[in-house]
Amino acid sequence: MAVICDNTGECLAEQLRGGTAGANDADDHIALLTRAIAQIPEPWRHNLLITADGAGATHKLLAWIASLNREPRGDDPGMRVEYSVGWPADKHTGRAIAKLPADAWTAMLAADGQPGIPATLDADSGPDTVGEVADITVLLPHLHTWPQGQQVFARRVKPLRDTTPKPLPGTGQLALDLQQQAAGWRYEAFATNSPAAGPREDAGEVAACLDGRHRVHARVEDHFKEGNTTGADRLPSQSFATNTTWYRTHAIACDLIAWLQLLACDGHQARAEPATLQYQVFHTPATLTRGGRQRRLNFPAHWPWTHHIQAIFTRLLAIPAPT
Repeated sequence: MAVICDNTGECLAEQLRGGTAGANDADDHIALLTRAIAQIPEPWRHNLLITADGAGATHKLLAWIASLNREPRGDDPGMRVEYSVGWPADKHTGRAIAKLPADAWTAMLAADGQPGIPATLDADSGPDTVGEVADITVLLPHLHTWPQGQQVFARRVKPLRDTTPKPLPGTGQLALDLQQQAAGWRYEAFATNSPAAGPREDAGEVAACLDGRHRVHARVEDHFKEGNTTGADRLPSQSFATNTTWYRTHAIACDLIAWLQLLACDGHQARAEPATLQYQVFHTPATLTRGGRQRRLNFPAHWPWTHHIQAIFTRLLAIPAPT
């Protein structure tokens, strides 16, 4: 497991676990998040959003996150911690979705941040069509056992490929029209403790914004893919202790690459994956020569990215030395 700072791409904390460890082990999640929050500089530690997939939807973890919140008092600026985690599309969620009226659904936000064009089952999906989101909090009777202030939202999207839709969980012997209404969509859900829509806010707009915020969590998959490039998928030993050290070293490598891109890269290299940086920068065939009491790093003139490497060194050398 790993906790990634979405603002910077840094790996705040990591933990290599045994193959028998459960995906939704709340104690492991709490221990890892405690270490991750401690890594964040104090001025930026007071307003946090924690996102996770469905493995984070446990009573113990969400109650722990809720317990971190405290109001400002005196010199204490307080702490505001919100979560947005995947929610199981189980029988309770399925029954709640089936009870939603047609006008309860709101178009999801498109890539430009504006409401998109809702997809329909009787028309082909295109690049400009989006799914829909709805608040199902009041339709979940068991939600009182979860932390206070929790909301649950359902999302329905039309698969891009023709697939046999799975039946909506928990609908059982509901009326045939509800089954037909649910057929053809793929359903997902997420839970959050962010404030509900106020009397002056449009509930649909709030739901769409919270959904758009949760979908950003998908970037973590890119971080894990990049982590595999730096060695996370190449554990070298049968010793768990050795592999733990390897995994921590890989996390340090991820941090070094993130800092390099934040401080010294621009253009495409500021967003490039490690494999691209390895080819263009790290594996450049350079030579080191000595003369006149100086050392010179010589890059081949024909290398297409030589001027990018020179710019990286120029920016790094311009950074003031720490006091």
